[in-house]
Amino acid sequence: MNNASTSLTIIYTLVSIALVAGGFFAATVTYFIRRRVTTGKISTSDADVLWQQSEAMRNTLQKEKELAENQRDKMIQVNGQILPMLENINSSLVKIGEALDKGEE
Repeated sequence: MNNASTSLTIIYTLVSIALVAGGFFAATVTYFIRRRVTTGKISTSDADVLWQQSEAMRNTLQKEKELAENQRDKMIQVNGQILPMLENINSSLVKIGEALDKGEE
């Protein structure tokens, strides 16, 4: 009976060690799989193509934004030159109108 008890103890110990080792192995594998998934690296070809397309779209939009800003700045500069010209034309028209009014008297 003593031998049977010792054999069962050894078997239970080996099974316990195997379960602990299996659990540790499963946890380790899960950790490495999860880490690989969440690293941010794109490894599939479809995802890589989409990433390149989105990068190209961002670059295009950035260039369009810069072009629109340059055009806006030019328009502001042109408007700054046009307004004084319009004021000058307006004052000239007023002077001509006054001169015509004096000439009719």
